[in-house]
Amino acid sequence: MRTGTYLCSILFLVFASTSYAQTDLLPDAPDLVDSAVQIKQAVPKLVDEASDKVYHLEQAANHLEAAGLNSEAQRLRSQATSLRNQRQLKEKLKALQELQDEIRKLYRLTGVVQQIQVDVKLIEFDLEKLATDGVKLCEFNVEVPKCNSCKQEAPEKLFDEHGQFSTTGQRLRKAGVFKVIAEPSLITTPGQPANLLSGGEFPILIPQQSGKTSVEWHEFGTRIESVTAVMPDGKIRLELQVEASHRDFNNAINISGNVVPGLTCRCINTHVLAEPGKTILIGGQRSLQSQEKSKGGKITKKCLTVAVTPTLLSIPKVNPGKSATESDGNP
Repeated sequence: MRTGTYLCSILFLVFASTSYAQTDLLPDAPDLVDSAVQIKQAVPKLVDEASDKVYHLEQAANHLEAAGLNSEAQRLRSQATSLRNQRQLKEKLKALQELQDEIRKLYRLTGVVQQIQVDVKLIEFDLEKLATDGVKLCEFNVEVPKCNSCKQEAPEKLFDEHGQFSTTGQRLRKAGVFKVIAEPSLITTPGQPANLLSGGEFPILIPQQSGKTSVEWHEFGTRIESVTAVMPDGKIRLELQVEASHRDFNNAINISGNVVPGLTCRCINTHVLAEPGKTILIGGQRSLQSQEKSKGGKITKKCLTVAVTPTLLSIPKVNPGKSATESDGNP
């Protein structure tokens, strides 16, 4: 009986202590909840880190380095750095896209539409006449690579501040040192592609196994494709693809009595950063062209160059938040 009394007393004390402990912890219950939330938030990060390629590569590099395989460890660290840089670049580009979207929204709210005009000049230099005139292409005050053979201390300007030919440019053009193949202009909004084709199509006959002849049409002329974006520092990022092609009857072939000319094509594909209103000279693509037989069949050396002038345009709307085609309800 006395033993049973002792057991009941012990159980009562244990129960009372447990109840007291639980009661004492009740005021701090919110802290436990916050800790649980923090743990739940931290777990996905740990899981993501464990599954991250960069993390695994760095851990593997550490193990290799500990084993004395320094060259292999360095190789893995280089891979990890490359992956990390790619990820950061992707994140920055995404942030830039979001920022540009926000800027476009603000332009719409303030009643201004931002557009970019891209003026392009396709210029073909006659290198022999250019050398005879005593001027080298790299001596012009435009964005072209410098060369060691340039003798002029003060470079001449091929274009003025408005993107038009300067006095020197007009003189060289009159002398036949260069000719302008095309002068197209494109107007587009930032981030939207724009393209232009000035030329035509010509048929190409293709013999079939059945003995019949099919016809395919190929484009020729001047094709320009452009995508622009305004950078945070105010410069214009320009993705430009220019293609100049023409039919070449000197390389024509005869198919079933039909003369099919060849196609001479010169392409320039580049990404550049430019100040608004400034002209950049791109290209310098050399080619050999045969003149007509009536001119003695002389071979001339020519150089295709593209002059690009991007300009920012701000076109006001009728009312903020409305497009210019929407009516404001006034007569």
